[in-house]
Amino acid sequence: MSKKKINLIISIVVLLLVLIGIGWYFSADLVKLLPQQQEPVVLSEFKVVRTDLSEDQISQYRQEFDRLLGLLDESPDDFYVLLQLGRVKKDVGDYHGAEAIWIRVGEISPQNSVSFGNLADLYTNFMFDKDKALAAYRTAVANSANEPINLPFYRNFYDFYRYSLNDMEGAKQVLLEAIANNPLSSELHVLLAQFYLDNDQQEQALRSFQEALKIDPDDELIKAEIEKLNKR
Repeated sequence: MSKKKINLIISIVVLLLVLIGIGWYFSADLVKLLPQQQEPVVLSEFKVVRTDLSEDQISQYRQEFDRLLGLLDESPDDFYVLLQLGRVKKDVGDYHGAEAIWIRVGEISPQNSVSFGNLADLYTNFMFDKDKALAAYRTAVANSANEPINLPFYRNFYDFYRYSLNDMEGAKQVLLEAIANNPLSSELHVLLAQFYLDNDQQEQALRSFQEALKIDPDDELIKAEIEKLNKR
């Protein structure tokens, strides 16, 4: 074989090695950019993620978890048992497990509000997913219309807008919507009045306190706030 052919073969081999190396480099970077697949959630798995729990606490959670699993063996779609199972998972730090269970509850009972309220809290304070929290709060307040739990859901929804989203206009609109849906709640009027005070809108605050007093005319704290504002 001539020297020229040998050099040509060597050049081709070197080129192929370079191309393979480049391909490997970019494919490795591409894998890093691709969304990582989360491990599948096993609802029956007792997974302790928190590191601040004592052995006694873990043991108690384990016993409660096993008890709930036993109840699910008899009734796999038991609404209340599933809610509690999700709570145990959340308490031990298995947030994805709790999320999966409460989503399952919502599928079983789409008109319930509790599982969606639980999800809203989970997304807001533990998983820090604002988009999912917003959707969960909206479902929770819609599903709890005319129920006593509607008020705390709206309060939490208001806090979410104000403190998590830092959206003052959105927070105010949540309160106005809450009042429209709960017109006999003096508490919501007081909360709106406090919002106006925090934003240096004293006239609006006074009107809101006066609306609260119409609903609860014997509330001395509301009377004191009105008197304080009238003296300014």
